[in-house]
Amino acid sequence: MIIKHHKPIVIPVVINGFSKAFNKTGVTLRKKGTLLTVTFKDPLEIDYDASALEITEQLMDAIEQSKKFMPEVLTADRQ
Repeated sequence: MIIKHHKPIVIPVVINGFSKAFNKTGVTLRKKGTLLTVTFKDPLEIDYDASALEITEQLMDAIEQSKKFMPEVLTADRQ
């Protein structure tokens, strides 16, 4: 994993409204006029000796893309 090898400073960026405005690849505009808000968070304190899965989970939590940030409606469908 690149992060384990290079040990960069990681600053999480959360973009609210991204999935409404763009398609899954993030290249094609889906809906014009969608309000996008960008939040820069504090740098992560990563344990570079942790497993790649643990680091990935930490990153997903930081950018609010893990299961615990999913709307309740979507999490109920996946169980």
